[in-house]
Parts: sequence; C-alpha cells; structure tokens
Amino acid sequence: MQNPKRTLLIGFVVALLFFGWWFRGFLQINWNFNLFSSESWRFLFQEINAGWRVSSVGDWIFLISFILVIPMYLGIWYWANKIQWRSSAKKVGTLPQKHIQHIKKKITPASKHSEHKNRSHSSHKTVKAPPISAQRPMPMPTMGPTMRAQPVQQQSFAQSNPMSTEMPSYANAPATNHQDFSPTPSMPDNVWNPIEPDLKQMADMPLDEIQLPTHQAVEENAHELLINTGWTILSDIDLGNKKPDLVAVCQGQMLWAIYDDIEGDWLADEEAFNDEDPLWFSETDHRVSPVFELIQQTKAVGQKLTSAGFDLKVQPMLIERKGNLINAEDMLRTWNDLGVIVCRTDIGGPVELKTLGEILNKQYEPLPEDTIQQIKQILS
Repeated sequence: MQNPKRTLLIGFVVALLFFGWWFRGFLQINWNFNLFSSESWRFLFQEINAGWRVSSVGDWIFLISFILVIPMYLGIWYWANKIQWRSSAKKVGTLPQKHIQHIKKKITPASKHSEHKNRSHSSHKTVKAPPISAQRPMPMPTMGPTMRAQPVQQQSFAQSNPMSTEMPSYANAPATNHQDFSPTPSMPDNVWNPIEPDLKQMADMPLDEIQLPTHQAVEENAHELLINTGWTILSDIDLGNKKPDLVAVCQGQMLWAIYDDIEGDWLADEEAFNDEDPLWFSETDHRVSPVFELIQQTKAVGQKLTSAGFDLKVQPMLIERKGNLINAEDMLRTWNDLGVIVCRTDIGGPVELKTLGEILNKQYEPLPEDTIQQIKQILS
C-alpha cells in the first residue's frame, strides 16, 4: 500500500456510493428492505427465527446479494484505487482547450482571406441598389389574342394577402439605419420584455405558506347510499373477531364491508409468504392485508348462513377511507379474482378506485322483514 491515506479515502467514497446509494436502492426497490432501518433487520431476523425457507427465485436473489456484496465492494475499491484521478482530471480539463485551439487554426486562414477579399472589393467601387420606389411593376402576360395586358397597380401587403390582419403602426415608419434594432414605441411591449416569474420572491416565500395540491375528498354517506338503493342495514353484528363497519342485506346478497382508516401510502400484496398471512407495506411499517382478513371473515359468515339454510352470497368490500394504495391499478385484477370489492371514499385513494357511490349505482330488491330478523338472530 503505497499511500494508505489515499487508499482509505477512496475506499470511504466507494462505500458511500456502493452501500449508501446503489445497494440500498437495489434492496428497497425489489424487496422494500431498508438497509439502514432497524425495523427491516428486526423483521428479517424474525422471519429467520420462524423458520424462513429459501424457496422462490426472489428469495435466492436476496440471499445471494448479501453474499456477493462484500466481494463486489472490494473489487470496485481495488479498481478505483488503480486509477490516477488527478492526472485523469487534468487530461479531461485540457480537452476543451485543445479543441478550441484546433478550431481556431482552421478558421483563421479562411477569415483572413475573406477579410482581404471584402476590402479589395469595397475599395474598387461602391454599387447601390436602386430604390424600391424606382422599380416599376412588370406587365402581366397576355392570356389570349383578345386579352391585353393591364397595368398592375401596387397594393398594400394587407390587400394582397387574405390571411393578414391590420398592419402594425411601425410598418410605415421612415427607414432608419439597418443596424438599429431597438424597438419603436408603437411595438408591443411583450415582444421585447417577456414576462418572467419572480424567482427571488418565490425563493423567499416561507414553506408554511406554500400550498401543495391535495386530494379532493369524496363526500358521500354510506348508510344513505345503501338505504336508497334497496339495502337493509344490520346493526350489532359481531362474530367474536374484528367487527365489521357495514353489514347490509338484499335479495340474494349480503354486503360485508370494513373501512381502512390507516393513513399513509401502502403497497398492497395478497400473496402469502412461507405460509404466513400476506402483508401490506409502507415506508416505515407493514401490516396484515385487510383484504385477507376480510376474506376470512366472510368465509365464516357464509358457512354460518349456509348451515342455517340461507342461500345468500356474502360479498366482501374494503372501503379505503384515509390511506392511499399506490399499486391499486395493478391489484384490481387480483382483487377481482379473489371476489373482493375495493373502493374509496372520503380522502382515500387513488382515483383509479371507484367510489362507493359508483359501486352502488343500481336498485336492489329488499328482503322481507321476517327473513331479516332471522339473519340478525343467526349473526348476533
């Protein structure tokens, strides 16, 4: 090691770029694993202690990544230490200067020759073009033996061009020096003084005064929507586990709905991992999929109604009321295959999800009162 200080400095910079940027982003994007988060490491150790089995391709890639990360880092460190950074930077810095000098050598002889030619030509004789007013219009050619050429009258540009509008007032101004490009008073101000935003004023604005665009809340009453479309709402329904937020019945159907009121951006996933419940992930937390919990509830309800002799289809519905499902558009087909309706209300999102009012968009046939009382007794 010829220069230990230089070697350690390069190793430190490579570590920042390799671990702090590339490897951290690689784990975050593919497995939502934060390399510098204690929560992610705690979750990984819990999975290992619970008997995590490496079975899928993603699991193998995750494991091999940690095995190869140290050899990859040492190899990049060794390669970066071999490069002479100062001499390389000097060579790169001199390239533009050499290129400019090379261009000057090519341009200088031609420019001197043209300058000498222009001087000799101008000193010989000055030729002026005749004024425009002295030019006469050429007569139109005859179109036949009986037609005779008619004198052409000079017309203004506005008359000869049907697409033109009224000429500006500065068009008829007296001729001035051709090198004077200053605007005349009659020209529009916005041609020469374009309006630009006051960047300094925007930079000095306090952060608390900056208003970011917000998601527009959906104002709708779930109870009124159900009643107006023929549903009968059942209250005090509790099967011993998580209590539903809305239970309604109509002819042949039962709606079993829960609200999702946990705020934040969530990545939904309905695939089980090592025989465990599927999880939803946010930037700082994870939880069991509410869709999975909802399906378990409706299965128990359906079995209980079927054993009592009721032929009702139990429809699970998740109503996103506070959070935002960032991959909802990709999960719609999965939820449809699972037989679950996922919609939104209030400030829930995203907008790709239908609102509750868009789901309940038709009339349903209500159940008789005696049948409703029997269902209440079974589920209470």
